[in-house]
Amino acid sequence: MNDERFDVAIVGAGFCGTMVAVQLLRSRKHSLSIALIEKSADCGLGLAYRTEDPQHLLNVVAGRMSAFPEDPDHFLNWLAGQAIVAEFGSFVPRMVYGRYLKSCLSDAVANARAFHRIEFVCAQVTSVDVVVDGARLTLSGSEREQLLSQRVVLALGNMPPRAPRPFAEGQIELMEFRGKAPTTRAVLLVGAGLTAVDAVLSVSASQPEAKIY
Repeated sequence: MNDERFDVAIVGAGFCGTMVAVQLLRSRKHSLSIALIEKSADCGLGLAYRTEDPQHLLNVVAGRMSAFPEDPDHFLNWLAGQAIVAEFGSFVPRMVYGRYLKSCLSDAVANARAFHRIEFVCAQVTSVDVVVDGARLTLSGSEREQLLSQRVVLALGNMPPRAPRPFAEGQIELMEFRGKAPTTRAVLLVGAGLTAVDAVLSVSASQPEAKIY
């Protein structure tokens, strides 16, 4: 058990959790100790930018995807530095944007070492309890059993979807689409949003003969 106390604990390191950490690290108002807690090994990717399929594109043009409102060309300049050709109106792969977010976090950590302290904790938070002067976070999947923090930021992202009731009884193989196409002769997509578009692109490219409903 480790009773070390942090000023801020951020639960989740997708886009929102990562950018909260970046903005705190860029601030010089107060020196902070920060715990960034993520159950996967990668910070900055989340579900949206974890895809490895280059066909999965951002749904906003590159010129409007800067992580920093005060520097609207930041993403475009980063792309140029990576030798990636893109214009203001380009739709770049989401996997590239994930690399951009990781780069933003890495730069913020490097520039704040003398002022702030950040620790990356690979764990799942199973509970948050209010205690004197803050909160106690109970962890699983880590050598730490708990973590104490004065403030807690919940950046949990989208909750896993529930299977429609007729399909929840083992009659059909259910998958939550996470960027890789299933190997099958027929796919039923429940929902018609951006994730469904991603699934159609992935299935069509890897299995042209597959039927998509």
